[in-house]
Amino acid sequence: MHKVLSLWFDSVDSGRLNEARNELHLLLKEDELRGAFLLVYANKQDLLGAMNVAEVYPERVCHHCEGLYKGLDWLANNIASKVNLFDGLSKS
Repeated sequence: MHKVLSLWFDSVDSGRLNEARNELHLLLKEDELRGAFLLVYANKQDLLGAMNVAEVYPERVCHHCEGLYKGLDWLANNIASKVNLFDGLSKS
């Protein structure tokens, strides 16, 4: 079973950004989340002064895509690459 942690940052609320980062770092230290996929969204990108994902969480950004569906596609593709889809199935 694969674990996923999805985090939504308010990209215009820089005042709470450090609090959110600290909470994320604490979560990522939990044994239950070891090896979890991390999907970070920076919402409100259409507003003036919005930070992008790399500014919001520069420590972990490895891939950038825009939009909910593209992020979920990225997640599904990464999980699928780790799973043998034919485990437990017999060939007919």
